[in-house]
Amino acid sequence: MIATSGVSVPPAPSTLISYYYDMSKFPVTMQSKEPACVNFLVALIMQIHFYKKTGKIINFSPRFGDVLCKKYDGQPITGGTYIRLAFKLAAQYGMATTATVPNDVTLPIEQYRNQAILTPAAYAEAAQYKIPGYIQVPLNNMKDFIYSFGLIGTARWIGDEWFTAPNGTSSWTDSDIDPLRPPKQVISGHITGDFGWSGNLHRLRNSWSSAWANKGNADYDITQWLPFITESWVIAEVPADLQSFLHDLPSPTNFHYQWNTDMTQGTGPTDNIKFLQIGLMILGYMTPPAIDQLGYFGPKTAAALLAYQLANNVPGAAALGGSICGPHTRQALNSRFAL
Repeated sequence: MIATSGVSVPPAPSTLISYYYDMSKFPVTMQSKEPACVNFLVALIMQIHFYKKTGKIINFSPRFGDVLCKKYDGQPITGGTYIRLAFKLAAQYGMATTATVPNDVTLPIEQYRNQAILTPAAYAEAAQYKIPGYIQVPLNNMKDFIYSFGLIGTARWIGDEWFTAPNGTSSWTDSDIDPLRPPKQVISGHITGDFGWSGNLHRLRNSWSSAWANKGNADYDITQWLPFITESWVIAEVPADLQSFLHDLPSPTNFHYQWNTDMTQGTGPTDNIKFLQIGLMILGYMTPPAIDQLGYFGPKTAAALLAYQLANNVPGAAALGGSICGPHTRQALNSRFAL
């Protein structure tokens, strides 16, 4: 720990040689052969998100998210889907658990993706677990987001090196494939979760099976792989340690959130106010508040909100002096940071 003005804070990721989030509590979700890696990964990220909030391991059903994505993605039923769409639907609908939507990966793909599993009961349970929003991770700053959030979902192009030893034989043995070799020939896209690093070696979780590599985990050299990584996303939440997160905020186009309730000066702390402040910081209307003031709607937040309201012609803003983030302001913010 580093002491700054009497307050102890963890070192910034740039000063850390290595860091790993503890994934031992979260078993590999056993994707098997289903082309549903996106929602296996989103289910895992949601599992970690709600574990941090509740202390409970919730067994989310990747099948629910996968079928929901196939309902809207316009792609063939036998193919993959889009990672951003999966996060968007998790924010709009949530995700059901395996108690309501069993995740039977032995089913044929047409049956696995049968929309009949999207029952009213499944939607009702899923609605209890909506995520607040999602953030696109800058690929040149993945360490900060791993450190802040624990696990980030990363899309990449892969080759048969993920299941082939250097001598050409098929293998999932750790010593044959780990560290992961970049593709000589791309065969498909794949989504995995990055959860740590040591130097240039990042560590990921793959949903294929716990028999793959090192109990579902493997390392890769980020300097070799960066050309093959296409995008990375994480649930929008305020991390316990804000130092690195506030230092490198996402761009306005890479932050997506929805405010559904009004906020007034003198209240807090709440997550909605925290994200209001973060949204105002991203847009340049506010500098970071003191850490102990994040989530409180004080004078600094009111001044920044008023500047935003005046710049966006929010009705009645001048008379209220930034003291209320009401329906008109929420509509403008929700449009700017649309899910």
